[in-house]
Amino acid sequence: MRMEKAGWICLLSKGNCDSWQTYWNLGNRWEVTYGATAGLEICPSCGRVGSHYEIETDAYSCGFPETVNKKELEKRILAHIRKRLQIGESAEIQWGRERKSEAGSGKAAWVRHYKGAV
Repeated sequence: MRMEKAGWICLLSKGNCDSWQTYWNLGNRWEVTYGATAGLEICPSCGRVGSHYEIETDAYSCGFPETVNKKELEKRILAHIRKRLQIGESAEIQWGRERKSEAGSGKAAWVRHYKGAV
């Protein structure tokens, strides 16, 4: 996959509570947002448990979402794959072309599963 063609990349962690990190392509930087299932409330801005959104200020008390460059994103993808494989799980990475402002259904255009050594 050529990362610069992707609008977003999602690293999924399967377990008792499925969680994910989505990286949104902003051109030369990637914005990180977080999420989880199973009723666990995760702050989309910092990834910690709980809601940090403040209605009065229309902002997150933990700050703005982190942005990373392409090299850092590549490191995080490899670290995600290695970590999942080390604990005996498969790693799943999804990506699609639409940009954050165009994202609608959130359905992946591509999915890759890793089950062996990296």
